[in-house]
Amino acid sequence: MSEAEQQGGNAPANLHNLEAQFGPDTTQDLVRAYLEDTQEVLEKMQEAIIGRDAKALKPLAHMLKSASRIVGATVLSAQSGEMEDLCGQENWLTIESFFENYTQSFQSTTEYLRQYLR
Repeated sequence: MSEAEQQGGNAPANLHNLEAQFGPDTTQDLVRAYLEDTQEVLEKMQEAIIGRDAKALKPLAHMLKSASRIVGATVLSAQSGEMEDLCGQENWLTIESFFENYTQSFQSTTEYLRQYLR
């Protein structure tokens, strides 16, 4: 377990709670599945934004919200919920701007999860 997890600090995901609930082996399996599935989701989100397709974007944001919640990535899960809400407004300048920060948050979360698996 990383120092940030032990301190309950600003880690992008709270894996300590997940390990306490499911054990380390299942937690590692969940993290691996998350990493395998979510990169493609983020790429599809970007394609939907480029294509101005809110109907495609919203379920992708919802999927990432749920998956992030499962691995304890509460900040990314909340941001995914915000992206879902933005889809209803179809303000593409706001969505594009939000997506830049969202992508950074996603990358820091996935890097943290990759470090966990090492």
